[in-house]
Amino acid sequence: MTMGINLHPEDGVLEDYLVGNLTETESGSLEEHLLVCDACRLRLDETDAYVASMRGAAEALRTRQRRAAQASQAAQASHATRWRPNWVWFRLAPAVAALALLAGVFVWQSGPSGVAGAPFAVSLQATRGSSALPWAPADTSLRVRLDLTGLPDFPSYRLEMVSDSGAPVWRETVTAHNAMAESRMPRTKAGAYFIRVYSPAGELLREFGIRTGSR
Repeated sequence: MTMGINLHPEDGVLEDYLVGNLTETESGSLEEHLLVCDACRLRLDETDAYVASMRGAAEALRTRQRRAAQASQAAQASHATRWRPNWVWFRLAPAVAALALLAGVFVWQSGPSGVAGAPFAVSLQATRGSSALPWAPADTSLRVRLDLTGLPDFPSYRLEMVSDSGAPVWRETVTAHNAMAESRMPRTKAGAYFIRVYSPAGELLREFGIRTGSR
């Protein structure tokens, strides 16, 4: 692959560069482009954060599965009959852990009295692009619950919400508990939005997408 200095690389090329799948010639061509293209350097930073978050989530899942398997074996050896119901739970634990990694945002729609109603459970992966984003109602105050599994353990995280055009909508600093962070989002018009999680130093760690509007 050769790349002209004015030809922007695709996302797959940036990912291949980050994981070392490009040849020396291909890497050199891309790096020449990055020297003069601020937009592609920003895309590269976002891609790097995305790849790192996926690696962290995969490693956390493998650890949970290994611990669940060990716990299941111990339970079966010491409680062959008495604890039979728990066997089912331990066999399901890896699947529950995988679901927990996918569940990134839970949305509550506030009623007229301000009391939260039944939650809208939204399955979410850290992702780029606005296709197949989880849904929430527009023009409604929303409380979001973000899954921070696999991220570095900081005392606090900086959150930022931007529109699909990149315009900032809302910012807040939150603390996490058990790899979860909760916050209240402002009322938004119908459209696609992205909630970005940053370290205290401002490093982008993860990005969640959400779409507001009518079904």
